[in-house]
Amino acid sequence: MIRLMAEYRIKEGTLGVVQSVIKEFVAATQEAEPDTEYTSYWVGGSDRFVHIMAFVDEEAQQRHQKADYTARFVEVLYPNCSVLPEFTPIEVVE
Repeated sequence: MIRLMAEYRIKEGTLGVVQSVIKEFVAATQEAEPDTEYTSYWVGGSDRFVHIMAFVDEEAQQRHQKADYTARFVEVLYPNCSVLPEFTPIEVVE
């Protein structure tokens, strides 16, 4: 399993647009990738978002990165970021 955390900050006045595109993206991901775990979090009324994702393998991660819905998400999200997403590998501690 490949697990990643993505963190970013959005520009003032873009919350509605960002939340809308996140909802669209997460729904598309869940529909097209039933084996992928994907959750998005808004950090307590701030300008910060955190996404947690888990892919079954590298092939699944590559399909996700190349998907049309991912391209649309990036196209809308990135111009609305004050700090672009930073991806960090994470591990489950049991």
